[in-house]
Amino acid sequence: MSRPQSPPLPSGQVMDLYANAIAYFMPDLWDMIRQFADQRKPQCCLYSAPNLIATALMGYLSSLPSFRQIDRALGGDPNVMDNIGSLCGSPAPAVARGETINYYLAGLAEHWLADVLEHTVFNLLKAKRLEVCRERLADTILVAADGTGLTSTTRPIAHSTTRHHGDGTLAYHAYVLLLSFVSPHGIILPFMREFVENGDDYEPEFQKQDCELKAQTKAFALLKKNHPMLRLTVLLDALSLNYDMMDMFRHYGWHFCISHAEDKVPGLRDQLAKKLAAGEFRTTVQEIPGKNGKTIQTYRAVDIKYAFGKGREPGAIAVPVTYVEMKRVILDDNNQEVESKKYSRVTSHVIKTPNQMVTFFEDIGCTRWVEENQGFNEMKNLGLNIEHAYGTKGEALKNHFTLQMIAFCIMQLAGKTNLIELVARDVNGGGNVSGSLRIIFKSLAATARAFLNNLKNQALRLLEDYSSWRIRWLTG
Repeated sequence: MSRPQSPPLPSGQVMDLYANAIAYFMPDLWDMIRQFADQRKPQCCLYSAPNLIATALMGYLSSLPSFRQIDRALGGDPNVMDNIGSLCGSPAPAVARGETINYYLAGLAEHWLADVLEHTVFNLLKAKRLEVCRERLADTILVAADGTGLTSTTRPIAHSTTRHHGDGTLAYHAYVLLLSFVSPHGIILPFMREFVENGDDYEPEFQKQDCELKAQTKAFALLKKNHPMLRLTVLLDALSLNYDMMDMFRHYGWHFCISHAEDKVPGLRDQLAKKLAAGEFRTTVQEIPGKNGKTIQTYRAVDIKYAFGKGREPGAIAVPVTYVEMKRVILDDNNQEVESKKYSRVTSHVIKTPNQMVTFFEDIGCTRWVEENQGFNEMKNLGLNIEHAYGTKGEALKNHFTLQMIAFCIMQLAGKTNLIELVARDVNGGGNVSGSLRIIFKSLAATARAFLNNLKNQALRLLEDYSSWRIRWLTG
């Protein structure tokens, strides 16, 4: 049986939605871009910085996987040219080609766009628009940190690490660590990135290559420097289960939640086994009825002092942590096991009562997957094509990725809020639209196709007054 079709949207809806999302949530975006230090010769420039960046954003939001396809889809279209000019307030005589955008991004210092991304997302935080990312145990904001590969090639590229293969080839890998505000409801807003790269003074015979742990240390230090009063819970995978990371968070005054892998720290594994065998743990059981059976969730929490690895060195102070696990068993109507899975975490949060165990996993313990499974999966396979090397010369690789994160924020803000209802009502002259963009279109690919069609065939409409708007996240 086929799925019922969504009601048709007013013409131009998706393009107007994205454009008004930028105007509403990022009101100073284009003014900030106009302040960029431009390395080009002014007398040779046909395109302003806002126009070039707006064109790149249109390509990403259209889910076009290469500049060749972007040039073919957008180039030479006067309607696209007019819409880009209206969006950024800086018209141009034609649609900029990919090589022109690449030339500009290659010479643009990477910190400019990085500052725009951080400024934009933290403005949302200051305006209390990210309260959905706040957990209930310690009233902190959830930040997930995870790394991903972008591209690899045998040709030398800037901002990469290297790997020697058995056949004698040398591969260059672009790898990045991404910090994002996340919520248990699937909302993710990236705000800072740190590339894993060997510096210009790297000596392969005497130095180790850069790695994700080093990138984490640099990124968290910068985050603490830029926002010293921010109260966070940092969500990390088992790679970060070490004393140095926990001790750093203790000094920063942040909470942490790190995935536990039994073989990662043998000393911790053995100590946990002894405490669990001796009954030195707290436990509770939660039974959740379902349509075709029930789910039983069993929780256990153990308090320990983390003093392994560098924690054993003289002068080191053990870090008090709680090991907490949840075993989820799904049973059918005949009480036969359908699925069983265990989640185990090491955290600095105080977890003493049954309610705290349940709340921990509802708000914190299972939320890191939002960045890893939803965020990176959407960025790679369902829209932004972050694994494609749009440009590798100079700073182009870093700047393209940062721009893609800005585009991803636009997609999140437009697609997971009630913004589409307000745009249909106030911009498109009414329309019976309810729910979010994600619910209506069912897929990001369909949204991208509609956006591209709007860009080529409709005129952009921006609202002048947003004072009556009340935005809410659709977290159902």
